[in-house]
Amino acid sequence: MNQLRGSAFFLILGAATAACGSGSSAFTSGDPSGGASGSGGAAGNSSAGTGNGSAGTGNGSAGTGNGSAGTGNGSAGTAGSGAGVGGTSAGGAGGSSAGAGGSPMCPAPTGYYTTIMTEGVGCGDYDSSVPVCASAGAQDCNFSVKGDSDKSLDGSLVIQANGAFEGAMVMEGSAPRSGCVGMFAPESGILTIACGGTDTTSKQFCRIKLTRTANVCP
Repeated sequence: MNQLRGSAFFLILGAATAACGSGSSAFTSGDPSGGASGSGGAAGNSSAGTGNGSAGTGNGSAGTGNGSAGTGNGSAGTAGSGAGVGGTSAGGAGGSSAGAGGSPMCPAPTGYYTTIMTEGVGCGDYDSSVPVCASAGAQDCNFSVKGDSDKSLDGSLVIQANGAFEGAMVMEGSAPRSGCVGMFAPESGILTIACGGTDTTSKQFCRIKLTRTANVCP
């Protein structure tokens, strides 16, 4: 009986030992597996870093786009300079035309008159040997005529588009005359001033015919 009990004890002891050995193996196996999983998490972090690198490349492309915009602004600046040059040329040309012609609305008698003839008995002490200069007035189609002597011609004319004028006031020598009429013919350069009415036999009638010999007064 005692032998049977001893055998049973050893069987139980062996089984218990085997069971403990299996548990130890399971414990040891679990630890390495858990550590490996943790290392796997590190691999996940490495993938995230690669994604951030791609985002950096995208920002570089945006920088290139801004460079193109700068080139466009340069082109716009060049166009503005061109407009400025055009504006300067137009102003210079307009000013020169106005200075030369006085006004496009009427012929301009401006110039120097040295050939002068008179007609009528009402010319008084007018001296036809004194040259007369005609110059542009302050307003369009207004002109002044003046000789170099107090015995010459001195007055102002308002010339119409056809070259005619009326109601002029001039000094013929020492005699003041008003209501004078006349004509300027740009083709021949002849300026005619008549005062004292239309009756050539009247004592008041005086006609002065001036021929332009130079376009500029000395």
